[in-house]
Amino acid sequence: MSRSNATICIGFLGVLMALLTLPVSGASAEGTPEAERLRASLSVEMAPESKPGHDESAGLEWRLVRRGGGFTSPKGSTGATIDDVVWGGDRFVAVGWDGLIVHSSDGDHWQHATETANTDYLDSVAWSGERFVAIGSNGSIVHSSDGDRWQASTDRNPSVYDLTWGGGRFVVVGYQGSISYSDDGDRWQPAPDSATSASLYGVVWGAGRFVAVGGDGAIVHSADGEQWTAASDSATSDYLENVAWNGETFVAVAANRVVYSSDGDRWRSADQIADLGHIDLVDVIWSGERFVAVGRHGTIVFSSDGTHWQRASDSATSQNLDAVAGNGTHLVAFGSRGAIVRSRDGDRWMEASDSDTTLLPISAV
Repeated sequence: MSRSNATICIGFLGVLMALLTLPVSGASAEGTPEAERLRASLSVEMAPESKPGHDESAGLEWRLVRRGGGFTSPKGSTGATIDDVVWGGDRFVAVGWDGLIVHSSDGDHWQHATETANTDYLDSVAWSGERFVAIGSNGSIVHSSDGDRWQASTDRNPSVYDLTWGGGRFVVVGYQGSISYSDDGDRWQPAPDSATSASLYGVVWGAGRFVAVGGDGAIVHSADGEQWTAASDSATSDYLENVAWNGETFVAVAANRVVYSSDGDRWRSADQIADLGHIDLVDVIWSGERFVAVGRHGTIVFSSDGTHWQRASDSATSQNLDAVAGNGTHLVAFGSRGAIVRSRDGDRWMEASDSDTTLLPISAV
């Protein structure tokens, strides 16, 4: 789904500054997939930020479930960043840096997968109704029936950023318009023509078609994941980070823009979003009642129809938020420094801090 934020210790600041001179993700064919990933996902946090206090007696339907050093990845880095999360079967499954996979039945208590079969960076995870599939760097693809024990897929699929399930198959999208599909998550075939050379960062199934979004406002759609067509009008040239479907409307988000469509082909801009100021969105889902989008600096916004948006009453954090998922009852959002916040309605969230806030992941760099 969204590009993750790796919190980097200050000793690596010089390296980071050099990386930030690379082309923005998807902006140039001269950049490598690795350059895209680093440029799009890295951010510096110089020191722990002070957090506002919250009144726990207000009867609000939210609470923090974990904050601070975060999880320890298979490579041993503490604070490993979560980049995507999905609800499937009876649990949330989240994936991230260094092959990190964790799961939870309630969004509150989390545990590491018993066997991950991978130590590569994991970008995205999807659920088919029978199987979880996660994709990542170096072409890594792993799958699991329960989210706890994973095995490597037979095929590898390099330079992909997001995947979804729909129409009886998985579809992955990525660098410079690469798209592949699979009926089982194990064996993969490349799409003959993705109808774009722009990098694609998000994909969803809805209205009987796959819709993928990406750089320079690129939007493409397909009924089967094999033959793709460019949208007639994407309504933007912004870099679109992800896309969601609510049964009637597609919504795609960019740094400071939201576009929507009933069919995935002709799009309109939700101009009212400008009233909210700088929002910098990276992920969006349909919760069952509303669209919920998260982004940089603790941004959370929501909308019942995709056209009229408002900020969450309290996003509860100034950390970058990278991923959000829901199970029909609770929403869970993941962010940098191991932050995980939960909400029942997408409007009111709460953050608390533990004592382990200074551990920053460095082994992923």
